[in-house]
Amino acid sequence: MLALSDDQQQQPCAALYRHSARTLRQLAAEVRFDFCRREQLLALADGFDRYAERLEASSLKHAAD
Repeated sequence: MLALSDDQQQQPCAALYRHSARTLRQLAAEVRFDFCRREQLLALADGFDRYAERLEASSLKHAAD
């Protein structure tokens, strides 16, 4: 069985989190009347983006070491 390094595992995860953020923003754009729900979806999308940034930064830090 082929073992992936931490960097190889983190990159697809970061891409998945960014994809989830895009999907949540699309859903938020479709919300018409429940503005609280829209804000919740956008906040969740921002959280996914921040987590992806942390994974990518961690990956860069490990690559520099």
